[in-house]
Amino acid sequence: ELIKQYIDYLKSSVLEINTKLANGEYHDVMKFGHNIKGSGGGYGFMELTDLGKALEIAANDENKEECQKYLDLIEKFIQDKN
Repeated sequence: ELIKQYIDYLKSSVLEINTKLANGEYHDVMKFGHNIKGSGGGYGFMELTDLGKALEIAANDENKEECQKYLDLIEKFIQDKN
């Protein structure tokens, strides 16, 4: 049940973070990446931890294309878990 709740949280968050990225709100994108970097492994999703780390770095560099790439990969990860 906790894993399902976590996936649901990610699903809604990715939509919000895509909007933040479109608006150039890199700090929020970086914070999201940092959060999933820290929480993914706790749910057994090491791949998600790696994606979160990469997203955090890309957002820190304000690299919109890289951020979008990692958000797309996170979204695909979520879809694969549903």
